[in-house]
Amino acid sequence: MKAGKPGHHDLDRRGFLKLGVAGGAAAIAASPSGQNAQAATAGPGIKPFELDETTIAALQRDMQSGRRTSLSITEKYLERIEELDHKGPCLHSYIEVNPEALAIARRLDEERKAKGPRGPLHGIPIAVKDNIGTADKMTTTAGSYALEGSIPPRDSFVAHQLRKAGAIIVGKANLSEWANFRSSHSTSGWSGRGGQTRNPYALDRNPCGSSSGPGVAVSGNLSPVAVGTETNGSIVCPSSTNGIVGIKPTVGLVSRTGIIPISHSQDTAGPMTRTVAEAAALLVVGDVDQLPSVGPGQVLADLIGSGAMPVGRLTEIFRQAAASRIITTAHRVNRGELPDLSRGPADSDFHYVEAGEPETAVARIIELVKTRIPHRFGLDPVRDIQVLCPMARGGVGARSLNIDLQATLNGQATPKVEKFGWTYAPGDKVMQIENDYDREVYNGDIGFIARVDADAGEVAVGFDGREVVYGLGEPDALVPAYAATIHKSQGSEYPAVVIPVLKQHYVMLQRNLLYTGITRGRRLVVLVGARGAITIAVRNVSGRRRWSKLREWFG
Repeated sequence: MKAGKPGHHDLDRRGFLKLGVAGGAAAIAASPSGQNAQAATAGPGIKPFELDETTIAALQRDMQSGRRTSLSITEKYLERIEELDHKGPCLHSYIEVNPEALAIARRLDEERKAKGPRGPLHGIPIAVKDNIGTADKMTTTAGSYALEGSIPPRDSFVAHQLRKAGAIIVGKANLSEWANFRSSHSTSGWSGRGGQTRNPYALDRNPCGSSSGPGVAVSGNLSPVAVGTETNGSIVCPSSTNGIVGIKPTVGLVSRTGIIPISHSQDTAGPMTRTVAEAAALLVVGDVDQLPSVGPGQVLADLIGSGAMPVGRLTEIFRQAAASRIITTAHRVNRGELPDLSRGPADSDFHYVEAGEPETAVARIIELVKTRIPHRFGLDPVRDIQVLCPMARGGVGARSLNIDLQATLNGQATPKVEKFGWTYAPGDKVMQIENDYDREVYNGDIGFIARVDADAGEVAVGFDGREVVYGLGEPDALVPAYAATIHKSQGSEYPAVVIPVLKQHYVMLQRNLLYTGITRGRRLVVLVGARGAITIAVRNVSGRRRWSKLREWFG
């Protein structure tokens, strides 16, 4: 890689993977698996592809210079699909291609000549997963024969936005049928209509799902970019397995209108591309006022502050009514104003409960979760109510509250087992705290214990209708989740949220932390604590500044 600004180099994605293979070659030279390092899409009998590993930016430069047209680019990708998807290695990454793709490309070429490009996606072929509705001559079936011939009356929001940006939806990509919701033992990448999607690097290996088709299409250079969907790992797992970049946006930031659903609280669409820059061309969406990532830097704030790309701010509220007290409270906090903590109407979606001392706060949180919220709002105390704490430690921290809430809400459940200092029983609410690509459960996923078998040494956890089995001797990947830290809740939303805010949380009381916690609640938010602590959090903006050179590099 050449020295200089980040991003200025000669190493493409596949070159990077080859370097990784070469670096480990000495260790695996004697292994039969070491013979399959080359992608099936570049192996013997496969014609060299003129657009191999090309980027959106390179395609745009070619179209701008007149070297290529959208029509010629689309033709080449359609030929590639015919060669590798329908013949040769038969990757089965597409269920069907768009019969209007070439006509759309011609129209976009004419528009470019007359008016110039609409933006970075103008004339770019894009594959979309077959659960994303398109109102054209392609069907939307989630891979199932049950919906064969089904054409939606209008485009999904995602398809509409892609067309508006000038992209060409070149085909509907294969998937795990019904986005892996067909059964508890479904096969990643298989659908009745599309067959078995095959990993382009090792045809007999799992391509991972459910967005296997978009992942393989991009990895095998059958499309420059694609759009997949994720409920629980369906973008990030095939992206990892097939050596590409995938982003699952925060749920709710991308409209799901027109996408065949699984889970209201988890579904979202997201980009699947060869590079981070291409993913950014499709999507950079976030709330700059929330907590930045747990890791170093503040990427979104630096991108916006650099002035290197156009920025739009979403102001229309969809999750709650515009007059919602959750929304007005979040906006006041964000402006540095103390929220209205006066008693609201009984059916208000925001409430404040005074509790100056930790012992009082714990008692009131337990009462709220066990009795008051379920009775008034009809919510389940375990599945619908989430306690979010500024920190894990202390008497009103996530660790201590987990013990108290577990004893109150599920203390009588049997059988019980102890694992790494925690007690588990059927019905307990738990959180996965590290990525497990084999089981397809990921950091922050919440599940519920279905059964405990002490004799077999197993705990079975249900994650959104899918059972995952853990051995009691395995690493500590699960923790109780009756309470969690606000940092751990980033990217999630819950029907009801209870947030303790006391002066014992002093070191973590910051405006963006309080704002992030409040905006996690969909139907109800309750603050429990002291006015003085809330005032400290609202006034403290010291946590917003992080030092990095990313803004300078982009500028």
